[in-house]
Amino acid sequence: AVVLKSSTGGFETVRNALIKSESTRGISDFYYRWTLYPAESIKPLLARSQVTAFISPELEKRRAKVIAAALKSRNIYILGDEKGAEILVKPNKETALLVTRGQSIKLETLSVEKISSGLNKLSSLSDDSRVLRRVTLYALAGGFPLALLLSTAALIGWAMRGRRVPALILSATIAAGAALYFGTASEELDYLHREAGVEELSEALSSPNPLYRLYGALGGMRHPEELTAELIASTADPVINVRYTSALALEKADAAEVTERLHEILESDDEWYVKTRAFHALKNSGRL
Repeated sequence: AVVLKSSTGGFETVRNALIKSESTRGISDFYYRWTLYPAESIKPLLARSQVTAFISPELEKRRAKVIAAALKSRNIYILGDEKGAEILVKPNKETALLVTRGQSIKLETLSVEKISSGLNKLSSLSDDSRVLRRVTLYALAGGFPLALLLSTAALIGWAMRGRRVPALILSATIAAGAALYFGTASEELDYLHREAGVEELSEALSSPNPLYRLYGALGGMRHPEELTAELIASTADPVINVRYTSALALEKADAAEVTERLHEILESDDEWYVKTRAFHALKNSGRL
C-alpha cells in the first residue's frame, strides 16, 4: 500500500527509498547506468529517448520544409548526415517515403496530421520487440516480488525453525521496517517540487540528504534563472538522479555558463542518461 501511494505507480517511492541510503543507492545507480541505454534497442521507434531523422537532399525543398516541421513537432532531431539517422525521408512522386529498418510508409499527403499518422504507422510496423518487452515486464513485475517473498519466508523459516509465534513477530517486524523504509516524507518532498521558493530550494540543493537535493533540482525547474549557479553545481552531484535532473532544469536558464556546462557534460564521461538530459536541455532551448 505504501509503494502504491505514488502517482507513478510506486516508481517514485521505490526510487526514493533506494536513493536515500548509501547501502541501496548502488541499485539505483546500476539501473540508470546499465539498463536504460540497452533498453533503447527494444523500445518502439517513437518511444526512444531521442529519435533522429535525415531528409534526403533530393526531396523538393517545399516538401522537405513541411516534413521537417512535422518531425520537429514530434521531438525528432534532424541530422545533417544520413549516418546515425533512424528515419530516412526519401522522395516519392507527389509526397515522400518514411523509411526505417527496411520498412517504409508512403505519406498520402504532406499535411501535419498525415505525416504524424505515417510516423505512428512506421513505429508500429518496425517494432519487432513487443514479445521481448512483455516477457521482460512480466519477469520483473512478478519475478522480483516473488523472489523477495520466498527469500524472506525462507529466512524466517530458517531462523525460527518451526516456532510459530516468534516467526509471526519477526514477520511483522520485517513488514513494519519495510513500510518505514519505503515511506518517505512525501509531503515535504512534494512541497519542494511544486511550491518551495528560491531560498528553500537553494538550501535543499546544498542539503546532505540526496532526496532533498533531487527534489530541490525538480523545484529548480520553476526558478532556473534565480538558481543557475546552484543547478550548475548540482550537475556534478555524486548522485545520478540529482545530476540529470539539474541538467534538465537548466534548459530555461539563459546564461552563457549554462550552455558551456551542458556542452561539457556531453563531452564528459558522465552516464549516458545524464548526457541525454543535457542534450534535451540544449536542443529544446535552441542552443545545440
